Amino acid sequence: MDALVDAASPMWSQLWALTSRLREMDPIELVRVQGGGRDEKGVIDMPWIDYDPIIYVIEKLLYELKVIQGLDWGEWLSDRGLENAMALTSVESGSLLDTVSMMTAIFRSERFGSGAIAETLRNGALLALLDRLRRLVES
Repeated sequence: MDALVDAASPMWSQLWALTSRLREMDPIELVRVQGGGRDEKGVIDMPWIDYDPIIYVIEKLLYELKVIQGLDWGEWLSDRGLENAMALTSVESGSLLDTVSMMTAIFRSERFGSGAIAETLRNGALLALLDRLRRLVES
């Protein structure tokens, strides 16, 4: 795993402020399903998920802070199993490697239309991961 950006960087403060704002928002309102119909020629427009802009800003910061990394998150996840890795008790006690791996898995799998971000907003795992990340970075 590569080192994260130094804890003194102001980008961390931005991320923590956005995390506080995210906590106050309704998860349902952060997720919008787009598309999902047929045009007049019968061509199917596959649905996709669009998120509130705060999610995209958080994602950008996670990349800039080197939280989302080029590691083999698929192997990491298969070693633990999705249910175990996403359990809030696992998230709350996870190592820095576990936290970075899960963040990477969530945001990278979203590229394939997985809805991973939407699910972690709904079940509270994204906020739990951000809280765990903060505790690890500030310790």
